[in-house]
Amino acid sequence: MVGKGDEDEGQMGAWFIMSSMGLFEMNGGGEAEPLVDISSPLFEKITIHLDNDFYEGKIFVIEAKNNSNENIYINRQN
Repeated sequence: MVGKGDEDEGQMGAWFIMSSMGLFEMNGGGEAEPLVDISSPLFEKITIHLDNDFYEGKIFVIEAKNNSNENIYINRQN
């Protein structure tokens, strides 16, 4: 789609979704095992159903208790 105005192939949308979940790839996703920073998400709870080909029946939950504009720091991980 060169010249049609959609040169990012959905990457900006994917970045926004990941950032909204409080996840940021430190190396741009170019590594076999990418590193991800965890920050404050926009949502109080996010449930990700992982691909059955790799993590059969598993889910990944991000829960931000008392999430607000003032309460933005991560105190601990469970």
